Amino acid sequence: MSFRSSILCSALVALSFTQAAIAGGNAVMAPLHNVGASDQQAMNVSSLIASEMSFWPEFDGFDELDTGPTNASCLSSSSCLAGLASGGDVLVTGTIGSTGTQFELDLVFFDASRRTTIRRQSFTLSSRPEAVADGMNAVIRELITGVNPDAAADDEPAVADFGAIDDGEDFAFAFEEEDPADVRRAADARRAAEADRAAETRRAEEARRAEEARRAEEARRAEEARRAEEARRAEEARRAAETRRAEEARRTQAAAVPDVAEFDASSISFASSADQITAEDIDSAIQFAPPAAADEMDLDDFDPNRFDTPSRTDTASLSGTRGGVPDIVDLDAPDEPTGRQRTSRDRTRTERPQSTRTARTQRTERPSNNGDSLQQNAVQISARAGYSTYYDLGFITYGGEVSVPVGRAPVSVILGAEAYSVRRDLPPELAVIAGTTTEWNTMFPFNAGLLYKANAGGSVEPYFGADVIGAQYYVDSATNSGSWAIGGRARAGVNLMVASAFGFNINGSVGGWSGNRWAVIGPGIKEKGVLPQISGGTVFSF
Repeated sequence: MSFRSSILCSALVALSFTQAAIAGGNAVMAPLHNVGASDQQAMNVSSLIASEMSFWPEFDGFDELDTGPTNASCLSSSSCLAGLASGGDVLVTGTIGSTGTQFELDLVFFDASRRTTIRRQSFTLSSRPEAVADGMNAVIRELITGVNPDAAADDEPAVADFGAIDDGEDFAFAFEEEDPADVRRAADARRAAEADRAAETRRAEEARRAEEARRAEEARRAEEARRAEEARRAEEARRAAETRRAEEARRTQAAAVPDVAEFDASSISFASSADQITAEDIDSAIQFAPPAAADEMDLDDFDPNRFDTPSRTDTASLSGTRGGVPDIVDLDAPDEPTGRQRTSRDRTRTERPQSTRTARTQRTERPSNNGDSLQQNAVQISARAGYSTYYDLGFITYGGEVSVPVGRAPVSVILGAEAYSVRRDLPPELAVIAGTTTEWNTMFPFNAGLLYKANAGGSVEPYFGADVIGAQYYVDSATNSGSWAIGGRARAGVNLMVASAFGFNINGSVGGWSGNRWAVIGPGIKEKGVLPQISGGTVFSF
C-alpha cells in the first residue's frame, strides 16, 4: 500500500473516531457574547448558528439556551462552560466582534459530560448577510469535526491516483455511488432551505404576535377613551344637577325673604280712646301741607274729651268741625278733600303733654348709629368674587350670599353658595386621553353661619362672625359615589353703603376643612388643611 493510501485511510479512521465521539447526546447552543458588534448582529448570528446545529444529524437533540457567557474569559473556564450547558451533553458558544466589514467569531465546542473543551477556533466572515448565511455551515462543520470542508476537497486525490498500488496489488474502486461533494452540497442546500422556511415561520409568528399586541393596545386605548368619556359625561351631569339645586335654593331663599319695604301698620295704634293717639302717630300717617300763619293756641284750651272714640256710624263726624276743634281725618276712610290745609295752629292743638307720650316717643326714636330702623333690620344680598387656596390649588371664587336679620338684633343668619374653579395639572395617564396637560375643574361649596353687625344700618357697616362650609370635590366614576370636604371659618368684613339700598362689600375668612380623598386630586394635597379666602363685590339691601 502506498504512503498516500495510508494517509487517506488514517484520515478516514480518525474522522470516523471523531464522529463517533460526537455522535449521540443532546447539544445546546448558548448565545454569543458581544465584544464589538451590535446587539442585533450578535442575536442574528447566534440564531443562525443554532439553526445550523439543529440540522446536525449526529445529535440526538438540540436546545437553544437564553443565557450566554457574560465575558470572554468564560470560554477558558471549564466550570463556567459547564454551568452554561444546563444539562446538555455538548455545548457550542463563543464571542462575536466586528471590524465594520467582517465578523470575528471565537467559538468553543465543549464536552459538558467530561468538562473538557473539544475544540476552540476563531473564524472570520464577511458582515454581509448573504455571506454569513453561506459560510455558517462550513464554520459549524469545521468547529465540530475539526476538518475544513473546502481544504479537504482541495486535498482529496484524483481518481487516477488510486489506479496503482506501490506494493503491486491492484485495487479497483467503484464510484457508482454519488459524489460525496454533491451529497454535501445537496445536504447544505436542504438545510439552507429548511433554515429559510424556519426563518419565514418565525417571522410570520412574530408578525402575528405583533398584530395581536397592536390590536390589544388599540382595544385598551378605546376602552380607556370610553371610560374617560363616561366620566366626563357623569361630571357634566353632576355639575348640571349642582347648578340646578343651587338655583332652586336661591329661588326658595328669595321667596322666603319678607318684603320689609312695605308699610308697617303696627307702628300706628288705633285704640278705643283718643287719649292713646299721639302726635307722632298722626304725623307718620298724615302728610301736612306747609302750615299757614295762624294764632298760637294755649295748651290750657285743649280739651281731650273732644276726641271720644266714635263708632263706625259716626265716622263722618270726624271730617267736620265740632265745637271749634279742627277736622281730623279718619284713617280707615277714603281720602276726601277738606277744602283747606292744616295750619300750625291745628297741629299745635292736637299735641299732648310730654308726660302722656314719653313711652311712644321712645319706641319711635331713630337709632344713634346713623342707620334707620328699616335699614338696621334689612335683608341683604351680596354678590362677590375672590381668591382662595388649598395647598397647591389656587381657586378663583365667585358666588352669592343672603343675610337675614334675627328680629331687631344686629345679628344675621347667612346662607351662601359659591363656585371654586381651579386650573390643575392632569396625571400623565389622563393627559394622554384628554389630549392636554391641564384642565379647569369646578366645585360648588355652600356655607351657613351667623354675623354680628357692629353698626347695622349705617353707611359703614363692619361685621364679624363664623360659618360652616362644605363641598363635594370628587366623584368616583366606577361607583358614582361622591367625596365631601367639611370645615369651618372665621369671618370678617365691611359693607360700604353708598345709598340706602346699594353698597360695596369687602369680605375675608380663614379656617379649614377636611376630606378623605384629596390625594386623588393632586400630589402633595393632604386630607386636612387651611382654607383662607379674600373676596369683594356688591351688596343690596331690601
